[in-house]
Formats: sequence, C-alpha cells, structure tokens
Amino acid sequence: MTTEQLLASVSLFNKLDKRDIRSLARLVKEQHYSPGQPIVLEGQTGLGLYIISDGTAEVVRGSRVIAQLGVGDFFGEIALLDDLPRTADVRAVTETTCLTLAKWEFLGELEAHPQMALPLLPMLSLRIREADARADRLQEELG
Repeated sequence: MTTEQLLASVSLFNKLDKRDIRSLARLVKEQHYSPGQPIVLEGQTGLGLYIISDGTAEVVRGSRVIAQLGVGDFFGEIALLDDLPRTADVRAVTETTCLTLAKWEFLGELEAHPQMALPLLPMLSLRIREADARADRLQEELG
C-alpha cells in the first residue's frame, strides 16, 4: 500500500480529496520501532500524529493496557492542535513502522489549504468523545 493509499484509508483523512492526501503524503516521515520500544511517552509534549503502517502497538496508561493498535490506526491527533503533554504511553508490540506528521508541517498545510480543516473536524470531535467515554469506563472500573 502506498503512503497516499494508507492516508486515504485512515478515518481521520478519508474525507479529504486526493490533492490534500497527496500534499500530506509528501510531509509524513517513516519511523521504525522494535518490540517493546516506546513510540510516545505519557507526560511528554506531543509533536504530532502517528499512523501505524506496519506492525502493532499498545496504548498504556499507568500499568494498564487500554488499547491495541494495528495497521491504519492512528494516535497523537490532539497534539496537532495543542501543546499539552501526552496522556498515555504508546509502545511497539511487534516490529512497527509509523508514518509521522509533525504539528508544524500539518499547521502549515492547513494555513495553505484551509478548506482541509472542515472534513477533519468531525473526526477529531469523535475521537475526543471516544476518549472521554473510555476515561469514564476506566474510572468506573477503578471504583
């Protein structure tokens, strides 16, 4: 699968037109991680978005695995919008390759093509709502 095809298949970007996907594909960088290697760490300032293009990873908060991620899954999208610390660790479970999109690259693209923002907003809102629901469930489980 090409970078453009992967980006177009990711729910965050699947409403973008081909020109916007092509522009984003030129900005992403590929990074490789070994099993057990941290990809992002809780408490560190987020610098951008990660999309898994190969392998698997897990999201860990404290000592609890809260999500499993595979090809096409993404994380760090909120870091595209703010400068707050990451809320969980993400570590590679298998050999994992991620496409990374730096915040400053993404914001530059939005400035150049502001129409790109409209299709992204509903998905970002949905991800925030899903995170809130997960937090509520975890809080109930913990008592």
